[in-house]
Amino acid sequence: MPLEDADALSAESGYLQEKLGVALTCGLAEVCRRRPSDPIQFLAQWLLRFRHFSQEALDLELAELQRAEEQQRLAQYEYTALMQRRAAEEAEENA
Repeated sequence: MPLEDADALSAESGYLQEKLGVALTCGLAEVCRRRPSDPIQFLAQWLLRFRHFSQEALDLELAELQRAEEQQRLAQYEYTALMQRRAAEEAEENA
């Protein structure tokens, strides 16, 4: 195998591992476990469900992060308001 082909194969392998590694590994393990009569059809359907559920999980995680950020902003706002009230009260007492 020429060196250029080996480099290209290595780059393609890295891409496939990054993008498909978990999905294919889990899907193929499920094919082996269940041994369906049509493993290609089974794997195709399994991958579609995996993608759907993976997207749902990402959406839920994003929503949770957004809620946490909103709570943090609210806490910061409340803290700032409290500190401003205290400063105003101290200014009144010192006047």
